[in-house]
Amino acid sequence: MKEHFDLIHDLLKRKEYDSVLDLIFNPKLFVIESPYCEDLNHAWFIVGDIFYKKGSYEKAISSFKKSLDDWPEDIEAMLALANCYSEVSLPKKVEELLKKAKSIAPENGSISYNLANSLFDQGEYLRAISLYKEVDCADIEIYEMAKKNIKKSRAMLKKKSSDSY
Repeated sequence: MKEHFDLIHDLLKRKEYDSVLDLIFNPKLFVIESPYCEDLNHAWFIVGDIFYKKGSYEKAISSFKKSLDDWPEDIEAMLALANCYSEVSLPKKVEELLKKAKSIAPENGSISYNLANSLFDQGEYLRAISLYKEVDCADIEIYEMAKKNIKKSRAMLKKKSSDSY
């Protein structure tokens, strides 16, 4: 089994996405081909990631959902699905999914950051600031983005309060 996925990962490193899809995925039936169906979570995640990279967000959404059907606690698949929902402007779905992810992995800074972004997109600036503050400074890249977004959120709150006068 491992050797089958080794080939897939080699192709992915070379960005040969169509070759990967040809091996792993049957588009007519929207199913994973044998022998890759022995690890459906992994296979569907790969397919979803390829569709996401190609901008086929609805197919990516379907694929990541199937990945989660096989392993409902897969944080990476939840984050990927949330990114897809964000791309198709469904911030409430992003929020719902990331709240579930946060209940599974409360210390994950990527979850807090992305959940805060979804709240920001919905105009929930105070709640967003609270979550941005949870991002661990050990993850410097996400921490720096969170600090910038706290400033943006505060500016939006200021603008919102001045607009209401």
